[in-house]
Amino acid sequence: MRLGLSGAAEYDNNVFRTDVQKKDDFVFYITPKVWLIEDEGKFHWDLGYRAPYEKAIQTERVDGFRHFLNADASYFWRERTRIFFTDGFSYSDSVNRFTTIDDTGGPPTVGTFREPVIRNSATLGVQHSFTPRLAGNLAFTHRLFETDLPSRSDNMVYVGNTNLQYMLDSRHRLGGGAALTFQDLEAANNGRTPPTQTLFFNMYVSWTWALTETTNFSITGGPTYVDTQYDPPPVVISGQPLVPFFEDPGTGRVYVNNLSDCVDQIVPPGGLCPTDNPWYLDPGDPDNADDIDSIRAVSSSATLSSIDDPSSGSSTWTFFGEVSLSKRWTPELASSLIYRRTESTASGTGSATLDLVSFVTTWQISELWKLQVLGDFTHRESVTPRQEYLLTVDDGTTNGTIVWQSSFPAGFAPAYAAAFTARTVERALDTDRWSVGLRMERRLTKHIRASLRYRYNEQSSEWRTAGSASDFSNHLVTLGVQYDFDRWHLW
Repeated sequence: MRLGLSGAAEYDNNVFRTDVQKKDDFVFYITPKVWLIEDEGKFHWDLGYRAPYEKAIQTERVDGFRHFLNADASYFWRERTRIFFTDGFSYSDSVNRFTTIDDTGGPPTVGTFREPVIRNSATLGVQHSFTPRLAGNLAFTHRLFETDLPSRSDNMVYVGNTNLQYMLDSRHRLGGGAALTFQDLEAANNGRTPPTQTLFFNMYVSWTWALTETTNFSITGGPTYVDTQYDPPPVVISGQPLVPFFEDPGTGRVYVNNLSDCVDQIVPPGGLCPTDNPWYLDPGDPDNADDIDSIRAVSSSATLSSIDDPSSGSSTWTFFGEVSLSKRWTPELASSLIYRRTESTASGTGSATLDLVSFVTTWQISELWKLQVLGDFTHRESVTPRQEYLLTVDDGTTNGTIVWQSSFPAGFAPAYAAAFTARTVERALDTDRWSVGLRMERRLTKHIRASLRYRYNEQSSEWRTAGSASDFSNHLVTLGVQYDFDRWHLW
């Protein structure tokens, strides 16, 4: 067993990762850690848990725990056969902020709200050496994303992957395989974004080349077939009352839809648009009598119609792959550069392709000092745009296009009623994010390390695409100290 304890003080100039009304603050962290390790015999395993707690000086919404659990296990069943299992779990009940500079395992993710977010990724597989030169691998992966964020879709991802690797000689290794991925995304945005299922089938070949004793190059890639299916609209949007109303038997008030409340909303059959401030008429006021009669007349005759026929799905071909180059310049200095194109759920905003370019250089300056420089760029783009079902208004001049809330009158306007329609629109994802970072570490004693870290992050999206609401930029400066206890033998 190993124990660890770390603390950090961080300046963040954009705590909530927003593009407007940025708020800066100082955030303090304390992180207990524990590892259980067994590396003898046929069964090797390790289990790690850490629970960082963050506390801001001014911003209470940042305060809270996050929980991370990692497990790895390998069982050497036979001399040439290994069964393996990995699992990574995270739970955040604070603002799910940017991953730190020393986190690994994939592109960083960003969240901007104080809502619980659960992520889990588990893989079970078997690896077998058929001959000293030929080896094969078969693995199954399950990924989970679950949150209360209204703009994100809870989703599950299932992946099956198999490949063969053949060592041609001491410098060249050839391989190939296939992967099948199924993404199941639930509805989002209060039902406006319907459930979506996407299937990826990827075939690939690979080549690894040891250019020199200190330089390695590898490339993997192949065609990918993508098929996306949409569930039908969550409500029947044809033939229902256009201006439904509700008469409260207790007060006699007549509640009706205020058109400004209905923008981008799904109206339940025969119901009111979701609103925190329902608009009503008091029948006790004689001036409302004519309006109430008008509402009843319109509601009994007008209907809500669909002017778009939503598609049930689409399919396409694309290319997935990876290219990497690593170089050890000296025994103390090493660099790596990676380009990767793969599938992504984009944190629940829909099935997407992800293009990632990352680099890292690590320099062990001396036994006490270490310097790390890194950066990455990611581009996320929808495989196919996700459909949304919205209510729109056509006043005869907009040709059926969406009219936003600022275009509506303050109250009920019967003149707009006949043009109130349901429309299917598409929300694509087209988002770029890049970051650069620097970390300087100093070993103070055998057990204590101190570090100074800086990172700049920026995300930008095409206007009115699915990611534009979460665009941001920020600077992070972090001073941290970590204490690692000696390893304890429990048995």
